[in-house]
Amino acid sequence: MPGLLSKTISGNADRYLAAGIYGYELANAAELMRDYPGFNVEQMQNMLLTVFYKPLNERFLIGNEYGNSHNDSYIQNYWANWDLSNMAATIAIGIFCDRQDIYNIGVEYFKNGAGNGSIYNAIPFLHPDGLAQWQESGRDQAHTQLGVGLMATIAEMAWIREMIFMDGRTIASYVLLNMLPNTTMARMCLCNI
Repeated sequence: MPGLLSKTISGNADRYLAAGIYGYELANAAELMRDYPGFNVEQMQNMLLTVFYKPLNERFLIGNEYGNSHNDSYIQNYWANWDLSNMAATIAIGIFCDRQDIYNIGVEYFKNGAGNGSIYNAIPFLHPDGLAQWQESGRDQAHTQLGVGLMATIAEMAWIREMIFMDGRTIASYVLLNMLPNTTMARMCLCNI
């Protein structure tokens, strides 16, 4: 299917967010298609490396020949989701392209990165009883849940790679066993019934 693959991602700063989200989704889908007859693994690897990873994902996280990290901006200018989406793409592309060096960049940034998406910045406050506060808490639930979902995606990819670097079981136990404190909310209806 020549001609159907992207050659560039352009636009405003949102291109980094798009490259992160679509980059990890495409790399994971490509991994599923790897052994499918007619799927061109080399062509997909080349696109992921030259359109997504090198000019956008790597540049956003750590900087490279395309420019400084975080779009040449103050690093705290970007919320956790920007780092997390680019870490997810970096890890997924590293896995699909069999590039341990790329995979390691994503894992290292997760552990020690300076941006808001690294583990200690994405979860800056630990509260009693094992609760933690997400970096985007108080902004809105959609962004908060996107960040938690991206971190879970990163953890799952690493777990599948047999390189566990965070304990996702804790989150699962809270969600599945409903162990979080919760106040039941009644929905008010001001309609005539």
